[in-house]
Amino acid sequence: MKKRIQYPKEFKARVALEALKEVKTIAELSSEHEVHSAMISKWKKQLHDNIADIFIRKNEQEPDAKQQIENLYKEIGRIQVENSEILPLSRPKLSGSKVVFLKSPASPLFGLFSMNF
Repeated sequence: MKKRIQYPKEFKARVALEALKEVKTIAELSSEHEVHSAMISKWKKQLHDNIADIFIRKNEQEPDAKQQIENLYKEIGRIQVENSEILPLSRPKLSGSKVVFLKSPASPLFGLFSMNF
């Protein structure tokens, strides 16, 4: 089995730019660079669709992976603090109380069960 060729991004950009200029046909570029015409068409479409992203300012770009992870950890910490403040108020006090469980009629254990704590 033949291993897939991974082309460098610079090569893809150069070939896609040539295709976008339309000086040569896709077939001519394909034979010249020894790349399948479908790949050149795909690269051309990607370049055409994303060319405006070149002009995005640094502060407008999406955060990189490290920044996203840092933001997620901050969000997790914020939620943990919220939960630690809310949960103690909503937990029932179980010492000395009686809890009754009623199973669904579809359950084979249907009936009343009680437990003392």
